[in-house]
Amino acid sequence: MTAESARARHVRRAPGQWVRQHTAQLVAIGIILLFLVACCNLPSWPTVVWQALGHECGSVGTGVAGTASSGATQAEACFFHAYQHCAAATLNASITQVDFGVNYRFVIEPYGFTCAVGAIWTSRGHTLFSGIPELGYCGGVRLEANGLRVLGCQDVGDVFVPGNA
Repeated sequence: MTAESARARHVRRAPGQWVRQHTAQLVAIGIILLFLVACCNLPSWPTVVWQALGHECGSVGTGVAGTASSGATQAEACFFHAYQHCAAATLNASITQVDFGVNYRFVIEPYGFTCAVGAIWTSRGHTLFSGIPELGYCGGVRLEANGLRVLGCQDVGDVFVPGNA
C-alpha cells in the first residue's frame, strides 16, 4: 500500500460518519445559537448599535399635568431634523400619568436609502411587564405645533411626546 492510497482512504468516509464523530460539537453550536436567539434578541442589535453611535438629541419629560420639561422643543426639533436627513440620533422621553408611566428611547437608524425608527420602552407602574424593556419599530416621525408624534410603533401605536407649549 502506498502513502497516496492510504491518504485517499483516510479522506473518504462513510456517509454520516463525520456527523457521528462531531455530534458533541454540533450540539454545542446548536445550544449557543439557541441561547443567542432566545436571550440576546438578535433583531434588536441594530437598534442597540445605532443608539450607541447616534447623536443624543436630549430628553423630554412630562408630568401628570402633561406639561413638558424645559428644552423639550429643542430636543424634539433635533430628533425630527435627524429623521428628515436620516442621520443616527436618539431621543429619550419619559411620560408620566397618575399611576402609570413609560420611558421611551427613540432611535433613528439609517440604512442606505431607507430610514428606520426604533423604540425601546420600559413601563413603570402596576402592569405585568413593568420594568421589562421592550423593543419595536415605528413607521415615522411627525413634528406638530405642540410636540412630536412618533407614528405606528409596534405594540403601542402612535406615541405623542408633548413639547413646550
